Amino acid sequence: MDPTSIYGMFTALILFCNVFNGECKAVANSEIYPTLEQCLTSVAEGVVIIEREPSLQMLKYECYEWVTEKDLKGIGF
Repeated sequence: MDPTSIYGMFTALILFCNVFNGECKAVANSEIYPTLEQCLTSVAEGVVIIEREPSLQMLKYECYEWVTEKDLKGIGF
């Protein structure tokens, strides 16, 4: 099954840390996306913003699907 064809309610999440002080944060876009593809696009935009700041390092990203309660691994991506 093509994971980009799964419809539901996805939230884009990113975990990143400051490389100088070790402080880590998780951010979520407040938008709920109807498709995995739209969620991944939002994640990619967030990663670009984080990568522009030399003091920040992205650790993990996720598109959480609320209907099935699965993450990217759970939907076979």
